[in-house]
Amino acid sequence: HEAKKVCPEIILVQVPTAFGKADLQIYKEAGDAVVELLAQKCDATEKRSVDEVAIDISSESQRLLSTVDFAELRCRAQRASHLADSALSKAAANVTRSEARQGHQKQQARNVSELADGW
Repeated sequence: HEAKKVCPEIILVQVPTAFGKADLQIYKEAGDAVVELLAQKCDATEKRSVDEVAIDISSESQRLLSTVDFAELRCRAQRASHLADSALSKAAANVTRSEARQGHQKQQARNVSELADGW
């Protein structure tokens, strides 16, 4: 109720429950799918929690370093990275509160009742 006082337009979504506790099965399944995907390119994966995975990318790193010029890798990494002092990060830091509440372009507004249907 404190959040509603501070931000009346907030939409709160109830986490599904089972046996009086939060039912994290949907998150566990999604995490397992991510681990499966990572395992395709990693030497080893270790799921540490619902939202944390340790990965060993040694072989893939060696393969990439042996097939692509380091200068090209650096350029690719710079284009794909979002560093704290990058123009993209600086632009993100200047987002207004109302812009943040609206979300980014790829997000879609969803009715809270739609979210609960699958639970």
